[in-house]
Amino acid sequence: MRHSFAVLVVCLIASVAPSANAQGLTLDPPTMAPPVPRLRIGAELGGGIAYGATDGGALALYGQIGAQITPQLGLFYQGALFGYGFGNGDEVDTFLVSSHSAMVDLTFANVAQVGIGGGLDVGSFSYCEDRTGICTSYARAVHPSLSLRAAFLVGFLKSRARWGVPIALHAHTMLWENRPQGSLVLTVGFSRY
Repeated sequence: MRHSFAVLVVCLIASVAPSANAQGLTLDPPTMAPPVPRLRIGAELGGGIAYGATDGGALALYGQIGAQITPQLGLFYQGALFGYGFGNGDEVDTFLVSSHSAMVDLTFANVAQVGIGGGLDVGSFSYCEDRTGICTSYARAVHPSLSLRAAFLVGFLKSRARWGVPIALHAHTMLWENRPQGSLVLTVGFSRY
């Protein structure tokens, strides 16, 4: 009984496999590079540390949309939501900031990326004095920011684009009249690049 079931399964797979290949359903990588320019999208989620004006933990959600201009060069908008001040005690409440950056990114050998950019952060920030330990919360404001992203991708090629799972390190600094607010966040997500 088991032997006849195994023979039936092997015959079924053998009969379906040639028709799947004939229809273009294959796991083989394409023989040609995907066309450029093409749409670039991605999303990443992670956590790390916040330092500077407010210390503590940081959570971040990133979204990216733009264009892959050449196989190596990408230009995209990167939006992010940051939560700052986790685990900082009762001195300061956690606060949420949205970040908006224009990014330039280089991809190496389809598996590594380095990007840099700048933009604006919008949010209600807090500042804690080192000497006194007194923390002050400020009203919602807009401040310039700088972003750096380095990623390793577990990627694969398709006929229209490269897809991958990035494991990335984001360094972000918001500049203002008090001490800059920085974060270092490790993320994982998905990317079409």
